[in-house]
Amino acid sequence: MSAAMAATLRTILLIARRDRLFVALLIAIILAAVVSAGLGSAAIVEQTEMALVFAGASIRLVVVLGLVIFVLFSLARLFASGEVALMMSRPLTRTRFVVAVWAGYGCVALVLLVPACAAIWLVGPPPLDGFLLWGLIPPSGMPDSRWGFPSG
Repeated sequence: MSAAMAATLRTILLIARRDRLFVALLIAIILAAVVSAGLGSAAIVEQTEMALVFAGASIRLVVVLGLVIFVLFSLARLFASGEVALMMSRPLTRTRFVVAVWAGYGCVALVLLVPACAAIWLVGPPPLDGFLLWGLIPPSGMPDSRWGFPSG
């Protein structure tokens, strides 16, 4: 990784660290877990499983929407302030710039995945195989034969 790519990656991570949206996302994750635990306790049977289903869906929705909002607003700010032009003035190709920005937002997503997985684990320890699939596969990507599961 070149120095210009590392600087771009570092810039994205600094923007994420300074953004107040992440505090709101952490609060929303906790709130979604609490509401899901309450809804799950209303079930007559399999209360933990129902709470896990509600928590998994609501926390994933919070994380995905939060990341989309963060990416859109941070890119808009980068373009409006002229930081993109400053970043592109370095000896960095457009392809490497896009890869560095993508890697930065990917790191932000991984950092946000940690409290999301912790909240689900606190609602009720899920089965490990499903929990790993929940944390690793995006909502649109259903398991298929590449993962060792039938594609139904």
